[in-house]
Amino acid sequence: MSYFFVCNWKNPEELQSLLDLELRTSGESSDKLLEYCHDVIKYSVKTGHPRFSNQLFSGLDVHALAGRMITEALNTSMATYEIAPVFVLMEEVLLKKLRELIGWQTGDGIFCPGGSISNICAMNLARYRLYPDCKQKGLWTLPKLAAFTSLECHYSIQKAAAFLGIGTDNVVLVQADDGGKMIPEELERKICEAKSQGRAPFLVSATSGTTVFGAFDPLDEIASICKKHGLWLHVDATWGGSALLSRQHRSLLNGIESWQVLGAPTALLLQSPASNLLVLLFHNCPCHSLPLSIYSLPLLPPCICPSLHPLSMFLSSTCPVSLLPLPSPCNKSCVSSFILPLKSACCLSC
Repeated sequence: MSYFFVCNWKNPEELQSLLDLELRTSGESSDKLLEYCHDVIKYSVKTGHPRFSNQLFSGLDVHALAGRMITEALNTSMATYEIAPVFVLMEEVLLKKLRELIGWQTGDGIFCPGGSISNICAMNLARYRLYPDCKQKGLWTLPKLAAFTSLECHYSIQKAAAFLGIGTDNVVLVQADDGGKMIPEELERKICEAKSQGRAPFLVSATSGTTVFGAFDPLDEIASICKKHGLWLHVDATWGGSALLSRQHRSLLNGIESWQVLGAPTALLLQSPASNLLVLLFHNCPCHSLPLSIYSLPLLPPCICPSLHPLSMFLSSTCPVSLLPLPSPCNKSCVSSFILPLKSACCLSC
C-alpha cells in the first residue's frame, strides 16, 4: 500500500538503515536489481500523485514522460546536427514558436539545467555587451561594476555575481513595496547613487513572480529607467512566466512585446520533466554577434484549463531534450535580457 502514498516518509537515519546503498566490487543479480528499484520507488516522493503539491512544481504529464523515455533510449547529444538531426530541427521550431508567443519575430535560445544557470547567463551577457574585451582579457579590464535587483530577488542573482567574479557586494538591493514589488523610484535613485560613487551600472534584474510573495515587478516602469540609463534589463520569470499562457493573467507581464522590455528575461512554467530551463534571445539587427535579450522559460505538461494558450500542448510533447544555442546576431543598442527556466510547476494560469 505504501506505493500509493505521496511519500512513505522516513527520517534520514531510519531510511539509511532500510536501504542497501553499499557499493560492492561484485555484480548483482537481475532479481536483486529489481528489488533495489522497488525500494527506490517505495521511499521516494511520488510527484505524479494526484495529492502531491509543491510551490514550484507539480504533476507528471504522460506525453512528457514518453518524450523523456525516447531521449534517454537514444542517449544522444545536441552538440551537432550530425549526432542529433531530429532534435536539432525540433529545437529550431520550438524556439521560434516560443518567441512568437512573447511577440518576438526573431531571436535565438538555449536550454539550461536550472534557473541559477539561466541568471548567470543573463548577467554574463549584460557584462559582455558593455565590456566585450573581458572575454579575452578577463576582469582586469573592467571598472567596478554594479548590478541592481529587488530585495525580494532570488538568491541566484547574487550567486551569479559571485561566480562571474563581480562580487556579491556589487549587487545593489532595491527596496520593495509591501506587496514585494520593486519600487522604480528607488531603483533610479540607487543607479544615480552608484554612478556618483564611480561605479559602472550594467544590469537590472527584475522578477516576475518572487518566491516569497509571488510579486511581479512593474516591468514597464523599470524598462523605461533601463533605457534612460543604457542598462541591460533582465527579467527572472522562473516562477511567474506561465502567466504568459493565460489570457486572464498575461497583463502581469505587460511590456514584454515592447522595445523597452523586450529584452527582459521571464520564465514560463509549462509542465515538462523537472530541471529543464530555456533561455530565449531577442535580436533585431544582423550587424553584431552579441545577444542582448534572453529569457529562460520552464516547460511543463499542460493543465486542463480553458484559460491556457493551446501552445501548452505543443510544448509538453516537444521539449524533453536539452538544447544548445543557435548562432545569433543582434544589435548592441538593445538593453534587455529575458530568462525563463523550464521546470515543472503548478499552473498559475487558472
